[in-house]
Amino acid sequence: MKKIVCFIVFLIFAQTAFAIGIGGSELNPSVVFEPNLNLKYSYQIITTLSEPSDYEVYVKMGKNDNIDLTKYVTIEPTTHFSNVKPGDNPYFTVKVNLPESIEEPGYHSIIVGVVEAETQGGALNSRTAAETYITILSLFPGKLLKSQVSVRNTNADEETEVKVNVQNLGEETINSVKAKIQVFDSDNNVVRELTTKSISLGPGKKDVIKEPLSVQGLQPGEYSVKAFITYDGREDSAENTFKIGELSVNIVDYSKVFYSNQINEFNIQVESVWNHHIKDVYAEVIVENKRVKTPTTSIDPWQKKIITGYFDTRGIKPGTYAGQIIVHFNGKTSLKDIQVQIVHPREVESPRESALKNISLTVIMIAVVGILAIIDLVFILARKKQDNKKK
Repeated sequence: MKKIVCFIVFLIFAQTAFAIGIGGSELNPSVVFEPNLNLKYSYQIITTLSEPSDYEVYVKMGKNDNIDLTKYVTIEPTTHFSNVKPGDNPYFTVKVNLPESIEEPGYHSIIVGVVEAETQGGALNSRTAAETYITILSLFPGKLLKSQVSVRNTNADEETEVKVNVQNLGEETINSVKAKIQVFDSDNNVVRELTTKSISLGPGKKDVIKEPLSVQGLQPGEYSVKAFITYDGREDSAENTFKIGELSVNIVDYSKVFYSNQINEFNIQVESVWNHHIKDVYAEVIVENKRVKTPTTSIDPWQKKIITGYFDTRGIKPGTYAGQIIVHFNGKTSLKDIQVQIVHPREVESPRESALKNISLTVIMIAVVGILAIIDLVFILARKKQDNKKK
């Protein structure tokens, strides 16, 4: 049922999806609040429709936000653009004149959006919208640290770097921020440990503490990193994961069932466990003296990719057969022993059966839409009745 409802929603919106966008030199900016601060951002309506259309610009509060900053926003030259021709992409400016103070500390958002203007008449109208955010950080009293830690993926016996991103969310200066870094293997053993330098952070300021990290002698695989941060007698922590790679391509999955007496696609999913680009990757498959070879491709670092060859089963009887996949890359190979099944071709569905299935699906979709509409109407009537009782 859930899949059918999602499919109905997709059908309703499919024609207008991606019909509008919003561009600008600075999308989703984040600023620290200052009394009476004036902000100005320029945006562009990106249209992809093939015919002229009308568009409306709007602003609204961020989700779950208790502070309404939209009353401090003005839009120029207009909030309504009429008869915009394909490719015109008009510009508009959003000005924010912040107040003397914001009562509640934390992050507050202004959502700037563009929507296709509502059409007249009773037809079902799905309006496409595009939105961007302006985030205002109102600082907390005292000292408060926000932190993140990350390590760039690397290869065995290469150097990498630990980064600790820190921001002071408080109104007071933090005089000293430093971190103790620990790296753990898959068995939760500490395999590296280091301490960063100390820095200071003014109110609202951000910085990145960097330290080199040697992975010499560590085995390829996934590792976790934890940062134990101290700042002016207080503590914070952050953690993340990173990978140490080796020049190898894993065979993750492959097609297992094929139809007899025809040419079938043979799909092979491969995965790079190397932190660099790998060129000239291809696979060979051997089953019952038949050989399949895929085209040559390349794989990005840590990428999973499906490569496809074609398996001619003519002359092979239905049954289960052993075989082998050989993936070639950079002068090396990965091998996997496999089993595949060859079966008789499935029967082709008759046009009448296909038509009946399509009709049944259409009836189900219409019924679901009707049921949803009835449920919605019942809720509305019940709420009105409850409101009348309160009055």
